[in-house]
Amino acid sequence: MGCILGLDLAKSTGYAVCSTAGVIQISGVWRVGEARDHSRGHNGHMFNALYNELVRTCGTFLPTTICWERAHHRGGAATRIALGLVATCQLYAARNAIRIADVHTATLKKYATGDHKAGKDAMKERASASAGYVVECDDEADAIIVAQWAWEQEQQEKEGK
Repeated sequence: MGCILGLDLAKSTGYAVCSTAGVIQISGVWRVGEARDHSRGHNGHMFNALYNELVRTCGTFLPTTICWERAHHRGGAATRIALGLVATCQLYAARNAIRIADVHTATLKKYATGDHKAGKDAMKERASASAGYVVECDDEADAIIVAQWAWEQEQQEKEGK
């Protein structure tokens, strides 16, 4: 089991790398593009930008798992973009033999705070406490918690729970 890349996929994609010891090594936000409805849904520039960030980050940290917060299907451009970002992660992972996983928002919030309806401030507070530094952006906070959640899931698998 190697490190885990946690993602909060959106036009401002939060990312975090969790080490094999469960420690956040790096986190931040990738600005992959504008989430607007381009002619006929041509949002390829965002998917290319995400793919390039995956190449750069995964080439440095060599994760064995990429996990993201599951997309909500609200319809229109937002859903097309979310599905494209997920497909981009799946493509990168398939080409590089990396495991993939996703987690529902309510599951993530319950894991982080004990409340499946927790707000952004509670999530940022938990991410800051566990990362050991102030996390001001909710996208980054969610990615940190996604990475830690995935790490715990892998630990439980390893222990046979």
